[in-house]
Amino acid sequence: MNKRLNGTLDLLRDALRTLGQLTEAKARLETSALFAFLIGALIVHQTGRLRMLDSALDAIASAHLEALVFRLEYASACN
Repeated sequence: MNKRLNGTLDLLRDALRTLGQLTEAKARLETSALFAFLIGALIVHQTGRLRMLDSALDAIASAHLEALVFRLEYASACN
């Protein structure tokens, strides 16, 4: 399972590095941050805590990913 997870995270890291023209260290940081967000979002969804906020997992995940892509594209354009 860890091998598959690492393979998936490697693909994500490579995509983030390319999109944002990031160094390896920054790409690892972005990948870790995204992974932590997704795990946290899944936990609050599964425990029903998102209902307290009147939010849906799909909506917050989409918003987070859109903001990440925008930030990386902006950073890339500034380089």
